[in-house]
Amino acid sequence: MPALPGGNPITEAVVAAAGGMAERLDARLVLVASRSGATALVLAKQRYRVPTLGVSDSEVALRRMCLYWGVFPLAGAPAGSQKDVLDYAIARGRRSGYLRAGDRLILVGNAGAAASAHNQIVVQEVA
Repeated sequence: MPALPGGNPITEAVVAAAGGMAERLDARLVLVASRSGATALVLAKQRYRVPTLGVSDSEVALRRMCLYWGVFPLAGAPAGSQKDVLDYAIARGRRSGYLRAGDRLILVGNAGAAASAHNQIVVQEVA
């Protein structure tokens, strides 16, 4: 059963796997970069215990993410590559004291093969 009516089944499968991986690896957080915030909503509906950091270049999407269960919007992230977004989130997390060396993050992203779906999971350990 899809998490969102009309939701992309690839995104839903990737999000389910990422949430499970986050719990199994005891990740500190899941990072989702999304234009509309829909991927963050799909993750929120799964109710994983690992918090989600939602990144978007859309102010509307960031405000919407404030209403999603377990999702914390992160404004000001670069609109560049996934690596840029990941580096930005790690730097912010380290400055705030939330992230330390050895913490794991799970990034749900798009490898570019399917423009309309999040189809990639990246596990990153904070150095």
